[in-house]
Amino acid sequence: MKQQNRPTLTSPHLPIVLAIGCAEPLLTRVIAAGRAFSSILGCDLASAHQFVTDLRPSVIVVTASLFDFDPPKFATLAEGDRTALVVLEDDEPANDTLQALLADAITRARATKPRGREGRYSVVADREAISTRRPITS
Repeated sequence: MKQQNRPTLTSPHLPIVLAIGCAEPLLTRVIAAGRAFSSILGCDLASAHQFVTDLRPSVIVVTASLFDFDPPKFATLAEGDRTALVVLEDDEPANDTLQALLADAITRARATKPRGREGRYSVVADREAISTRRPITS
């Protein structure tokens, strides 16, 4: 994947949902279902590992036909970053069902992530800032 094609900005406050290998109509429905509570990106199968490594999504969405291609690989991909894996049946679920599935997966992913961690950074301790600047006097 070329550097300029990789996503560079995601909200640290919204969990990331990564849809791997989803057809455009399904990806559009996943985006619509999770728009209110997550940031959703799509990628192809070839770049999935790199996206998971770079973005550390909370949820990975794949279709059943793609998952059946290599179930252990997808399970390993999701377990490595404490990510919830959602396998959608090939017949697309209703919007309410899809929204409930994504919300439940995000809740499960948040429960397994360590407290105080967001993405690649963690809160170590609150420290008092020490300023070495002197006040400007006229």
